[in-house]
Amino acid sequence: MIAVLKVLTATLLMGLHQLSTLQASGIHSSHSKTAFQVHTECRKMLRNPMKAREDVCEDRCEVCVYRAWDDIRGPVYGVYRVFWGIQNPGDECFVDRTYRCLWNRDQFNLTTPDPCRRATETTTCFDRYHGAVTPATIVFLNPTALHFRSIVESCRKFQQLSDQDLVHPLNSGFLDSEVTRCLLRCVIIRAGLYTDADGPNLDRLEQMYGARSIERNNFWHTGQKCVARTKLRNPEASACSLAALFVDDCFEELLQDIRTAILEIVKYEKNT
Repeated sequence: MIAVLKVLTATLLMGLHQLSTLQASGIHSSHSKTAFQVHTECRKMLRNPMKAREDVCEDRCEVCVYRAWDDIRGPVYGVYRVFWGIQNPGDECFVDRTYRCLWNRDQFNLTTPDPCRRATETTTCFDRYHGAVTPATIVFLNPTALHFRSIVESCRKFQQLSDQDLVHPLNSGFLDSEVTRCLLRCVIIRAGLYTDADGPNLDRLEQMYGARSIERNNFWHTGQKCVARTKLRNPEASACSLAALFVDDCFEELLQDIRTAILEIVKYEKNT
């Protein structure tokens, strides 16, 4: 009996270690891919050989998988800015050159509205004047509304929350109870936006909610200051409370996306 208990204890400890490792790396969130994986995925979907770049829609496929492209609104510059990096940090004019390239592209597109051509031209501008995506580049895929809803559902099941527990943050806010604070923490961890060790992932949050502009705006710096201030003011906060405070104090758009996901779940359950 003692031997069995030792085996069970060892298994449980191993499981907890693996869970903490996955939480830290973000692997469990299933929102990260390498640029090579995205490239290979698009080659398979478009049935292209792995050597020659034959399909004019390949660039569009890749930036769509990155969630960096919309056929109506065009490029999501927050994603382009992150993944194309900066080729030469000492070059102060790379943004201007990228803008000029994109402006010329936009003028050309007045007569050629084909989305595949437009996506290729945008990507070419960033390749030439902004930075480069290497095959090993880790691509964080911005969660969509559907992903947020799925994540909320999984956290709800994991924490065995009742219908009232789910409705509570809509009526009173997440900070009102430890149950809803832990729900919020679970959601942002599984979305790949937070770990207890490092706090909010500001690069990913900026990618999601920063301005639709090539230049890096003050989102990252404002978020960093707010996170530091919130942590300083709440030295005794529990893990769930601190995570919830970060979101409530510093990232209103993220909080709204999670509220919307909960509201959609509540509406669906009322209609079924």
